[in-house]
Amino acid sequence: MTSVRSFANCVGLTGTFSVLGDFFGFIRRTLPPDPTGARSVVSLKRQFDRLGDDQHDVNVIRVGSDQFTDADLIEVDYSTYKLRNIWNQVSIG
Repeated sequence: MTSVRSFANCVGLTGTFSVLGDFFGFIRRTLPPDPTGARSVVSLKRQFDRLGDDQHDVNVIRVGSDQFTDADLIEVDYSTYKLRNIWNQVSIG
């Protein structure tokens, strides 16, 4: 069984890192709440499996981020969460 740290090294994460922040890309380093009230779930195993599939990097640029509220950050995190779930359906990591 490969460790989380070994997989993190594959994507360039070294030293101290946040799994939800640095590996999954959530700005607030927590799972975003689902607006429908459903529970948000991420899978390390699924993310690890996707490392062998096609991968696409997405850069999210927050313009005027000093004006962002916590609700805005939650919306950005939830958008990242939804995009990952859509891409998972077609084996894109």
